[in-house]
Amino acid sequence: MVQKAKPTDKSESTNKSESTSKSESPVKSELTDKNQSPKAPKGLSKIATEVPLSGIRRFFDLASEMKDVVSLGVGEPDFFTPWNVREAAIYSLERGQTAYTSNAGLIELRRAINANLERLYRVSYNPDNEILVTVGVSQGLDLVMRTLLNPGDEVLIPEPAFVAYRPCVYLAGGVPIPVETTADDNFAVSVTRLQKLVTDRTKAILIASPSNPTGAVLSEKISRKSST
Repeated sequence: MVQKAKPTDKSESTNKSESTSKSESPVKSELTDKNQSPKAPKGLSKIATEVPLSGIRRFFDLASEMKDVVSLGVGEPDFFTPWNVREAAIYSLERGQTAYTSNAGLIELRRAINANLERLYRVSYNPDNEILVTVGVSQGLDLVMRTLLNPGDEVLIPEPAFVAYRPCVYLAGGVPIPVETTADDNFAVSVTRLQKLVTDRTKAILIASPSNPTGAVLSEKISRKSST
């Protein structure tokens, strides 16, 4: 026996739909609310307080508070740091190697970095003045942007992009200009699209290859055109 569905009042249906959409994703709602920069306390930099909080870090914090959850918020290897690396770090501590180094990093490390680049990519840099050791990519980008940008300079950024790219430009006084990429062409960077966004204020193009987070790899053809 089949029962006919009872007619539903339109306003009742609308209210139920709105109620469902409001309650279906509490995590999304929480992220939206808490991802906004807080009201700037007096005396703090306007630029610093206008940079939005990291949604990735909010996901990381939420996952750490839940049981039986695998966090995919922060990109890191699925294995521990190899023992030989940890052992070398422990040994240097035991020998008291805890003093300040050159601002560019240990010269032995810079030489090793150059040797690795030569082996992998057949390119060579002078360890004395062309290699700088940082604590991560974000610090490296921050230093580059502060070195290159004057207030108002524009930086083209293909998006989707890593969450720190825009803030690095913004904190250096620059203006981040998003460049759309789509799944239809595997998130490839379009030279035509780049050229349309170039102005007399354009100072740089920030391209990661492979891209974070899409994994798109810059082709040699596009790389050559972008550099010109």
